[in-house]
Amino acid sequence: MKFTLPTILALAGLAAATPLEIRTLTTSHGTILAPSPSSLVSPSTTFPFNYSQSNWCHDGYSQVQVFLTDYAVTAANVNAGTGVVAPVVHAFGTFTAANFGLPPLSSALPSSLTLPDLAPKGVTTGATLYVTVVERAANCPPGGVPAQFGFTSVPVAYA
Repeated sequence: MKFTLPTILALAGLAAATPLEIRTLTTSHGTILAPSPSSLVSPSTTFPFNYSQSNWCHDGYSQVQVFLTDYAVTAANVNAGTGVVAPVVHAFGTFTAANFGLPPLSSALPSSLTLPDLAPKGVTTGATLYVTVVERAANCPPGGVPAQFGFTSVPVAYA
């Protein structure tokens, strides 16, 4: 088969115009320091929460979402465009971690989370649940990089 210069240029232009898949889930993430693995959590009470975020993109503020699931979260459960985990037993909310000594915002990471009564959702005593944190990196250098999401989980026991 013989390719002419116009054919080669046309194929090159087609290849350049084909969008590449944008990978927005990453293996970078922080560490859940509390609760510790297998901690007991009880309905309608608070439990300690401490997340040491990674800030792999060196953002001034890092967005962190916290979820509770009844399964170990994998990349298939995290929406690559929003960082939302689905399905969930409970969403604790979206918080903001300040970096580089910046002042905390009103949505700062809490030091504890309140566990609602999960019996109406079919969760029974002794069930293993997972506190999952999704960290968002929004401004990765050199610029124009789409948001990236890293996630981590810790199992807890529903008492």
